[in-house]
Amino acid sequence: MKFKIIILFIFFYSCVPLYNQNISYNSSGFALIFNQNDYLNKKISKKLNNDNFEVAHRILKPGTIVRITNPSNKNSIVIKIKKRADFPTLYNLLISKAVADKLYIKKNDPFVELISIKKNKSFVAQEAKIFKEEKKIHSSAPVEKVKIDNISKKNEIEVYSKITYSIIIGEFYSLKSVNELKGLLAKNLNIDIRKFKTNKTKMNVILKTGPYNSLESIEIDYSKLKKYGFEELDILRNE
Repeated sequence: MKFKIIILFIFFYSCVPLYNQNISYNSSGFALIFNQNDYLNKKISKKLNNDNFEVAHRILKPGTIVRITNPSNKNSIVIKIKKRADFPTLYNLLISKAVADKLYIKKNDPFVELISIKKNKSFVAQEAKIFKEEKKIHSSAPVEKVKIDNISKKNEIEVYSKITYSIIIGEFYSLKSVNELKGLLAKNLNIDIRKFKTNKTKMNVILKTGPYNSLESIEIDYSKLKKYGFEELDILRNE
C-alpha cells in the first residue's frame, strides 16, 4: 500500500495534463465487436444489433456524433453513439459487426481512432448513406456475405504479423520521475523492466510499455496498471 501511494504521488504531480475540456473528445484504442455470448456472459452490459451500424461508448452520451477511423486502411465512418455501455476496460468502444465490416476491422487488429464532431451537412449526408447501406444489407444479403464480396473486390492482402502495440502510461516533466516510477512499477507489478520505454520530446518525457504482439499479451499488463490506479492509459499501434 505504501508503494502504491508513492507511485500515485509521483504520477499525479509529475505528469503532464493530457485532457483539455475545450477540445473535442479524441482517443485511440481497441474496438470490441459485439458478440451475443459476451452479452449473455455479462462481459458487456448492453446489446447491439449486428446487422445495423451501431456504436456504444463508456463515457460519451447517446446522440454524440463521432468519426471512427481504421488507421490501417484509412476507412472511416461518421455515426451517432447509440447507447452507453460497460465493457472490458482494454477497449475504447463497442461496435456492431456491420461497423466492423465497413471499416474492415479484424479481430486480431481492432485498433481504431475516434473523435467527436459537430453536426453539419457532411454528417447529414453520411447519415443518409448509412441508412441506405443498412437497407441494402437487410434486403440483399447477410453482413458476412457483404464483407467477403467487398474484400474480394478490393483484392486486399493483409499482413498483421509485424503489428505491435504499446501502452502509453503518461507524459512527465522530469526524466528522474520517470525512472523512479519505472523501477517501482517493474518491482510492484511484476512487469519486466525491459518493457518500459521512454521517448523524450522538447518539453516532456513519455513513458510506455511494450511492444506487445497480441491482444492477450497487452491485456495482462494493461489490467495490472489499471488496477494499480492508472485510469488514463492510451494504446499506441506500431507498424
